[in-house]
Amino acid sequence: MYYVPAIVAVRQSLGVGGRTYVGDCKMAALATRAFVAAGGDFYYLGKEVAQGVT
Repeated sequence: MYYVPAIVAVRQSLGVGGRTYVGDCKMAALATRAFVAAGGDFYYLGKEVAQGVT
């Protein structure tokens, strides 16, 4: 949940929902992706992360 504090700060500043977060392998953690989705936001991990190549 490396990205969660930054996502919380963005939501406090800009409101909840509708944003797309671009992340690396740390954002690929299930808990982080679930946190993003639960807030009505989206995430993009990139082709390399989706394939398991870092």
